[in-house]
Amino acid sequence: MLWLAILAVWVTRKILWVLLYAGHAIAGLTMRQMEFDADRYEARFAGSDAFERTSRRLQELGVGMQMAYSQLGSSHREGRLVDDLPALTRINSGKLPDEIKKELDKAYAEGKTGWFDSHPCDKDRVANAKAEEAQGVVTVDAPATTLFTDFAAQSKATTWEYYREVFGPQLKKTSLEPIAKLMESEEKMEAADKRLASYYAGAARAHCALPLRSGHLTRPESPKAVAAQLKTARAAVEEAAPDAREQLKRMDKAKGDLVTALQLESPRKAGFKIGSKAVEERFQTEEGCRRVRDKARLTINQATMKLEGFQQSLADRLFAACELLLVDQVAEKLSDGGESRRRVEACLPVLVAIDGQMESLKKLFECEAPLGAVVGALQGQPDDLTINEIDRLVGHAHPAMTQVREVLIHHDYPFDHKSDGVTMGAFVLPDPIARADLSAVVNAMPEMTDRLFTVRRRLLGELASVAEKVEALLGLKPLPQPPTEEGEAAAA
Repeated sequence: MLWLAILAVWVTRKILWVLLYAGHAIAGLTMRQMEFDADRYEARFAGSDAFERTSRRLQELGVGMQMAYSQLGSSHREGRLVDDLPALTRINSGKLPDEIKKELDKAYAEGKTGWFDSHPCDKDRVANAKAEEAQGVVTVDAPATTLFTDFAAQSKATTWEYYREVFGPQLKKTSLEPIAKLMESEEKMEAADKRLASYYAGAARAHCALPLRSGHLTRPESPKAVAAQLKTARAAVEEAAPDAREQLKRMDKAKGDLVTALQLESPRKAGFKIGSKAVEERFQTEEGCRRVRDKARLTINQATMKLEGFQQSLADRLFAACELLLVDQVAEKLSDGGESRRRVEACLPVLVAIDGQMESLKKLFECEAPLGAVVGALQGQPDDLTINEIDRLVGHAHPAMTQVREVLIHHDYPFDHKSDGVTMGAFVLPDPIARADLSAVVNAMPEMTDRLFTVRRRLLGELASVAEKVEALLGLKPLPQPPTEEGEAAAA
């Protein structure tokens, strides 16, 4: 009787499964038909050809909006928000790289509508609209903004309402700034990024500290001797760059293995089971993860030792250029010599302070990935094993977070910020977090590391841009761009 009951339940479940998916498929079909019907109205109103142009334009605007959200994430950290979000989206969509446009074309060409999709793919929607062969009843070739009395004002008002909905009533209008100012800042960051890979020979990495002599500059007594040191260091960088990039490839691969091992090791310690089919053979056991982890750390340490000479040459080259900028005759020859000197004096001490905390940042790097894996695997209330593993990881991460904040609290934030007197420590971690507040530590850690390494990248880019101007005065052309793969890795 028990087996008959089990069989009856199994048959009933299968029948319900069929009905479930049949219902899902029918619902998807009717919803897609609704979309097709709406598209036909659009085609008859504006024309079938206009429908296709509009569909492709909407794809570009979607990417432009994603870029705008990314820009807002960066600017909001500095207390700034663009006052016209639709305008920012339009500008971004108008300067999409060719690579992104090719990906959009590929996605359009390869689009397929599934049985259970609620919306048809763009290719099918365009084909449906073209089948109408509609000429359209409205054929005015003018921008849609002409339908508004003052589109710019309406756009800004809508942007403000959207911000209030997202950030709450505590948001002040003083946080808003014109789009031109944000775009100017974006252009400067893009220019600095372009110089990042070239100046550092494709060998700049987030966790590779530059051994700069000091964060404070003094006017050199012998500018000629400093210029000679710069040329010597630059030649050493150029000569050692190919081997350094090979070492960094090894390091990047080892760090990838290390992250994977940590992401699989900690959930197992927390009591979660990970299917062997979901991971490579070497990661299928806790012992295997431990072996990969230890090997990766050994490889990273070996590569770091081999890179010491190259990193020193990079640091000597950069520091010498910064010192020469303090020579009045050098600064006067630059069109923005005074501003460049001010930027260097603001950026260099912060870079040295961040790099001085690299060991603490490495601890955060090794805790962030496994913590994310454990928290991501949680379903419902955590048990004692899970809490113990989270507590162990937080025990390693919290002292490092506290130390980094306490050191950086003594340095001003080196870029524009809406609030005066913001320190680097307060920027990366606005408020101290108690060790016992596990959830706060878990949530703050990725935000802190992201802010730190974003600032460090901007510092390296700004200093490189200024240093190249000084080198140009000495008759030195910028180093050639490294191979694409190394340049992209350095930028990342």
